Amino acid sequence: MPTEAAPSDEELKLFLMKPGFALLKYFPSQIQARKVMTVLDVISSHSPDEEYIGEQMEPSWEENPSLGLHLKGLMQD
Repeated sequence: MPTEAAPSDEELKLFLMKPGFALLKYFPSQIQARKVMTVLDVISSHSPDEEYIGEQMEPSWEENPSLGLHLKGLMQD
């Protein structure tokens, strides 16, 4: 990882000659990237029985005429 300390002459020379190689040194390894992608995949998946609020009109909402009209308008959008 880059630090606030000044780079050595050798590191600076390598950066100036091959900036792409210097950048690649700071990327995660394949195993680190795989672990991160696995965790992100697991935490972003949805439960099969997940319910979305407002997907269906609640019976008590339909009883209130003004509320029912507003919710139907929102559900159509």
